Amino acid sequence: SKDGNKDGILRVEDFDPDAAVLVRQQLEEERAAKAKRSGARHPTGDHHRPEVDDTISVEEMKQRLIRAHGKGCGFDPARSLAAAWRVMDVSGDMKLTKAEWAEGLRNAGIPNGGRLFNALDAADGKRHGILRVEDFDAAAAEVVRDQLAQEAAAHAKKEAQLDKQRKTQAGLDIAAMGKDKKAIETAADLKHRLVQVFGVDLGFARGPSLAAAWRAMDVSGDLKLTKAEWGEGMRRAGVPEAMRMFNRFDAKDGHRDGILTLDDFDEEAAAIVREQIAVEKAAALKKEQEIDKQMKFREGLEVHALGTDQNKIETVQDLKKRLVQVFGKEVGFDRGEALAAAWRSMDKSGDLKLTKAEWGHGMRSAGIPEALKFFNKFDSKDGSRDGILTLEDFDAQALAVVTAQLEREAAAAAQKEKEIDKQMQFRQGMDVQAMGSDQNTLNTVQDLKKRLVQVFGKEVGFDRSQALALAWRAMDKSGDLKLTK
Repeated sequence: SKDGNKDGILRVEDFDPDAAVLVRQQLEEERAAKAKRSGARHPTGDHHRPEVDDTISVEEMKQRLIRAHGKGCGFDPARSLAAAWRVMDVSGDMKLTKAEWAEGLRNAGIPNGGRLFNALDAADGKRHGILRVEDFDAAAAEVVRDQLAQEAAAHAKKEAQLDKQRKTQAGLDIAAMGKDKKAIETAADLKHRLVQVFGVDLGFARGPSLAAAWRAMDVSGDLKLTKAEWGEGMRRAGVPEAMRMFNRFDAKDGHRDGILTLDDFDEEAAAIVREQIAVEKAAALKKEQEIDKQMKFREGLEVHALGTDQNKIETVQDLKKRLVQVFGKEVGFDRGEALAAAWRSMDKSGDLKLTKAEWGHGMRSAGIPEALKFFNKFDSKDGSRDGILTLEDFDAQALAVVTAQLEREAAAAAQKEKEIDKQMQFRQGMDVQAMGSDQNTLNTVQDLKKRLVQVFGKEVGFDRSQALALAWRAMDKSGDLKLTK
């Protein structure tokens, strides 16, 4: 009776307006897909399902565009419509032809775009054949203009920065270089140019920039350059006219030997390069030492700890040390953690017990077949042999680690179960507080719709409109958008 009369027929609009929009859209998409599959413009032969009216108003069209493009902006109307417009307006000129408009609406699942184009185009009383963003939506037009202005300002700022950087890199600082930017008359001129070329990532600091220039040329790292190396480096740096400077630097110490040393080139750069090389060598040496130490430990080459024969395992401690070497890589070779990892690799059931067969298989898998004889030693630790080795008999430290691990895993599993249970209760409409003290009590239309969202919302993230649309379609088998009692 929502529309003022009872006719025994419930329409989808009476049920829920938002759900109605979604249901109609879904039916249109399905019909279009069916038509595409059959190769016909409109499906035929379905006499039991009436045609869905694809004539919608401009306001309905905007609501659909908001749903289609609003996810990234919280479904704000103006920003959502602005996003929809910009998807269609590829050129960014804030105008759309009829073809561009129709294509954009089709992609959004909205047919009959041509009729809507005409309606918007004639909003000012005459048709232009071009749809402007203002004709489309005034609020969206403001958003689009603001976005384009911000983007233009950001682009202009970036271009200015790049232009400034390019000028600096290319040595266009006329005041510093003289009226002729290509004129390199002195060693100071050359060094200034090299600072401009190599100093971009170094804040154009003189010493570090010249050090970078030298290291780009001194591939061997011997702190010397031949004339050929110098020339190749200068050409790559875009300063071919610097070739003649080689002789000036080479003769700095009073004689020419055809070799340019770093000290001849620049004292400040020389100090920096030597420091860099020393730091790099120290880091490389430390890394090598760490790798060598780790490899020795992993491979059990600590003869002092294992005896003169590294494969000889005489005592329980020898065995445990070997197990730490084999299983400790992922836990930093921590004793307790490594022995716990060794145990859990054998204890597949997780009952903290091992049979002799399980122990033997585990030791063979770890590459320690000679450890089989230690089963009886561990088994008789408590004074009796029962053919079962417990983790407590194996190692107290490992027992503490494994127990803590199992407790954490059990707690995590319990928490996950609680979350799943809570989620399932919500999905099944068990939220008693929301529904009243009696969960089966539905006193209002809102109670009913809330329950339907709980029942049908699982697959759509409990979105209200989509869940109600699913509920409707589950009942409306004929697809005629009507339900009998």
